[in-house]
Amino acid sequence: MKKALAWGAVLGGAAAGALAYALKVEPYLVEATETTLQPPRLPESWNGLRVLFLSDPHVCEFGPREEKVLRLIDESEPPELILWCGDVLGTVESIDESLKLVEAVRERFPSLPMYAVPGNSEHKPGKKRRERLYTGLRALDISLLINEWQELTLRGETITIAGCDDPYYGWADLEKTFAGIPK
Repeated sequence: MKKALAWGAVLGGAAAGALAYALKVEPYLVEATETTLQPPRLPESWNGLRVLFLSDPHVCEFGPREEKVLRLIDESEPPELILWCGDVLGTVESIDESLKLVEAVRERFPSLPMYAVPGNSEHKPGKKRRERLYTGLRALDISLLINEWQELTLRGETITIAGCDDPYYGWADLEKTFAGIPK
């Protein structure tokens, strides 16, 4: 009996530690990673183009984690293009809080082109709330690419940028995304 109680205490302690890590440590392990890519078909004038790629902020409430994201952005070289790559929402109720983060980034770079694609988190709130989020993004001058493409001109060169919806819940439609896309 004592052995079972001891193992129960060990397992309970391990579970409590894992829960504390998952809630209090891991969400704040926000990092900025810099990498150099050389896509073969981009215009030569785009060499050195700085792109801010923001993915999976899962905003529940605007707090220390979001402030850290903004600090990391402020400490980096300014981008020329910003891509929001899904899962901005943390909960179905966090639309306003999520838009606060997007708005704070937009305020830092008011004239930069910004594009976004939905992730699976954007499909959890249901159609009405999802449309409220999308309306908020568009009001911040974010080009929302949902299985579609647009032409983008930077540094005097025009390319096509395409965005595909979330594949996790089956919203992705590559055929529609690339339909009519110029060579």
